[in-house]
Amino acid sequence: MCFRRLDADSLGRRRASPRPPSTDNQSLAVAVDASSARALAKRPRAVRAQGGQTRARVLACSVACLLCPRSASLGSLGQLDRAPRVPRFNRAVARHCCWAPPVASAGPSGGATEPSATMSGLSLAVVKRLDAASLGRLYGEAGGGAAAAGNEWTCRAVFGMLPPLEQQIVLRLACCGAEGADVTLARRWVAGADGGGAFANAVKALEDLRVLELDKETRHLRLAAAFATNLRRALAGATAEPWRAGPAMGPDKRRPTEDQVAQWMVWRWNNVLLWLIGDDLDETAVPPECARAFLVGAGLMTEVAKDAFEISGSGVDFLLKPRAEQVWTLVDEYLKSHAPKEDRGDVVALVLTLAFATPCESYAVAELSGPQTRALEVLHALGLAYRRNEKSSRFYPTPLGVAVAFGGRGDEPGAADVSVLVQTNFQVLAYTDASVATSKLVLATLHLFAELQIRLPNLVVGTITRDAVKRCVARGIRVPQLVSFLEAHAHPLARASGRPLPPNVVDQMVLWAGEDKRVSFRPGVLVSFASDRAFDAATAAAHKQRCGLHWKSRARRALFVDADDEALVRKAAADAPAKKRARDAVLM
Repeated sequence: MCFRRLDADSLGRRRASPRPPSTDNQSLAVAVDASSARALAKRPRAVRAQGGQTRARVLACSVACLLCPRSASLGSLGQLDRAPRVPRFNRAVARHCCWAPPVASAGPSGGATEPSATMSGLSLAVVKRLDAASLGRLYGEAGGGAAAAGNEWTCRAVFGMLPPLEQQIVLRLACCGAEGADVTLARRWVAGADGGGAFANAVKALEDLRVLELDKETRHLRLAAAFATNLRRALAGATAEPWRAGPAMGPDKRRPTEDQVAQWMVWRWNNVLLWLIGDDLDETAVPPECARAFLVGAGLMTEVAKDAFEISGSGVDFLLKPRAEQVWTLVDEYLKSHAPKEDRGDVVALVLTLAFATPCESYAVAELSGPQTRALEVLHALGLAYRRNEKSSRFYPTPLGVAVAFGGRGDEPGAADVSVLVQTNFQVLAYTDASVATSKLVLATLHLFAELQIRLPNLVVGTITRDAVKRCVARGIRVPQLVSFLEAHAHPLARASGRPLPPNVVDQMVLWAGEDKRVSFRPGVLVSFASDRAFDAATAAAHKQRCGLHWKSRARRALFVDADDEALVRKAAADAPAKKRARDAVLM
């Protein structure tokens, strides 16, 4: 983003201004000092006298704050001058935001601005599939006597997932009031040769998300009422944390520690993955029924017998994904096939609001809507929220639940807990840490295509065998998937050499997997003809139609073709003209 009426020094300062850190709620106050904030709140005219430097810093930090879901809100700036001056400060920010110049028309399909573009795309795809009623619930509309599920946090999350051009349009319309802006004027916000097309595509995408509305009579663009209200609340920093609007809860006498919540989260999620692989689990470790239904419904497991399932090729791909993407796959399956249609907006609002919660802090279940309370049981089954029991009045978001909406960094599933060294004689040495729970998950995956022979506390020895590889192929697991798994967990020394796996091992695995595909079978028919004319006509028709003609003999007046092409060659032979005083017949 760039801003009008800013000198070159201000623009340079704005571009160099880093995004506030995501872990410090006072980080925004560091970017804008107290004197600058007071000057902007009390004396807006003083901004011009200072050469635009204060305004540039405020605008850069305000936009960065909105784009980062875990950063401090603009309320941190207002707190420097106490609460009564917050509205005046935010009006000044809104007034300056309207001075932005046209945006380069790079197209509305730009990358998301969240820490993980992949995860932002996944969560935005889930939002796009919601119907109009669910989107209204997501943005904070209350209907049917039920409390609104969305809030400023869900609108802030959706705003952060939008491409840059859509973000610019939304931010400008948020400063235009309830009437919005004339569409002709708004089109000038996008510069470039294809500015009009990019603007139209961006407006269409925002209309599909029900973020903005186009009044066909007045030709004005404006934000949807609920979305605009909650986005302005997010901009003003109305609340410091989600689910704190109700009465304060009493003291938590049995509050779990952060280590206890983190250990429970890893234990719960690893049990889901171990059940996917087919590992034997005791009764207390078996995942809840809903989690197992999600794995089967997402196509990660195939049914081999009644109530018996085993991992599929898609399941192996699932194991190689980042943990946040794994969880989104199951949440997506829950939304598509298991959640009632009228509850989907509430469920997405719950997951997105978790991104702004504090891990391991207690929140009241009473702050959730009815569908969100039911969905909390699903999140508990996946390890996204901890509860002591089903009747507990508190829940504790886990680090996985907080990071899943935007794909927090460093969420690779245990890649550093096991180092696998594959030798040229097909022997596999897996160096493990027995104290790390994810080691068991990697070893269980390794057991799919290797025979484990020796188990020591910190070392497992096995061998890649022909039978094990062919069993994987029979399940639909491909050799490239096995190679990707071994490379992802390769020993650091092997990875540094440039060849994590010996070439002969990879080639042999490919040969083993292709043993059953060396010869393909399909039915064929030998057709004989009574005359040379019939034979020639059938041969010509077979070449012209590019039929499966595999063998022919003029001496025997016979063709060998695919069974599907038999009718075609027989018809061509029957239509061949007959000689005088001769009769052509087609013989079986």
